Amino acid sequence: MLRIHHSGHLQKNINVDLSSEASHHVLNVMRLKIDAEFRIFNASGEFLARLQAISNKIANVNVGEMLGSNPESDCEITLLQAVTRRERMDYSIQKATEMGVTTIQPVLTQHCVVKLNQKKSSQRIEHWKGIALHAAEQSGRLKIPEIKPILTWSNALIEYNETKALKLIFALAASKPLNQITSDSKNILLALGPVGGFSIAELDQAMSKDYKAIKLGPRILRAETATTAALTAIQMRWGDLDKS
Repeated sequence: MLRIHHSGHLQKNINVDLSSEASHHVLNVMRLKIDAEFRIFNASGEFLARLQAISNKIANVNVGEMLGSNPESDCEITLLQAVTRRERMDYSIQKATEMGVTTIQPVLTQHCVVKLNQKKSSQRIEHWKGIALHAAEQSGRLKIPEIKPILTWSNALIEYNETKALKLIFALAASKPLNQITSDSKNILLALGPVGGFSIAELDQAMSKDYKAIKLGPRILRAETATTAALTAIQMRWGDLDKS
């Protein structure tokens, strides 16, 4: 069944207007008619909904019964994701959302080939927010990951220096796999590099800030593959992928 995110208040037996973007999707893309049913959600829960009326291209819906499922992981993951080219970064954002990430912090590192000025950075952030929104709708999540403004690697290390999270960084030269990390923390900060990985200087910076270097098996992974592989491993170890 179609799922639509609504940023405003939701509760049973109220009517709400969808955003212009959501209304366009409901009315013009999915072509729903009056009385059609779908699901509407936000961070507080998910509800059945019925298309009540259409006015000035805006869909008005009646909110029905609250649904009881909670698909959110109890593992809180902040992803420091090096910025890659458009399609690869879109894929990483999409899969990170599907894998339950809480926060995505884009970072610019030495080996990043993408160059962004302030205007392009803002445009890219808005584009990534759209990717995360649609991935949350399709994957059954209630919460949409927060996409932070782009930071340089040095500034990202400073920004998250005081976190109490377990800090992990994927490094091709690392000798320790994830299953050798001894921690029961469900608050994880994971750093993933671009094509070519982190530079030696960047790894040294991270290690000086108490990051633990990990490897993801014997093969070299593309940047976007590493995102999915690392988050899968983390959710298997500390999250909910091994739960029924």
